[in-house]
Amino acid sequence: NGGMADGDPSLPASPLVGADGDAADDGDETMSVEELAIASALENEDYDTAEKLARELVARDPKDPLARALLQTVRIERAVAAGDIASADALLSEAREQALELDPFAALGVADLWIAEGEPARGLAIAELVVKSTTGTTDDARYLRGAALLVRGMAKAELGDLAGGAKDIEDSIELAPDEETAAEWQQYLDEIREKSR
Repeated sequence: NGGMADGDPSLPASPLVGADGDAADDGDETMSVEELAIASALENEDYDTAEKLARELVARDPKDPLARALLQTVRIERAVAAGDIASADALLSEAREQALELDPFAALGVADLWIAEGEPARGLAIAELVVKSTTGTTDDARYLRGAALLVRGMAKAELGDLAGGAKDIEDSIELAPDEETAAEWQQYLDEIREKSR
């Protein structure tokens, strides 16, 4: 299966960008010291520290939607890392109900986990939302769109749409930020092509 949720490096630690992937377009791409510390803790898979810092941000201003979204993102990433799909999906649904602008890479982590759990239709639905909401042209937005197409392609392939899955992954490779990532994503395409023979 996808395997990205199992420590596969094909989807690295998520940059903290808005759901539209346009963080760099609005001129405000600087992160606060707290956000940098949280991002660093997540990159190091230190979920306790990341959650503690995010909770402190929310405690300072409980109504701040960015702080609340950041805490929810941390909680989702912790659940995904633990392979706890029930919690990860519940946290994702809760974030949507509260209209929190989550890091879309956290949502893709949930989608990938659903695929790995043998529920590709649920992964496909999440990946579709990320693909549709990612319209920016910055490097970050292109990378996010590529990652979303990769997950959507894997879900389609698992559902038996090998041609659709291959097309999505071909498109994702075009958006890969570097040759190493493109080579990793190419492996998924090779697997699908092997299945379709």
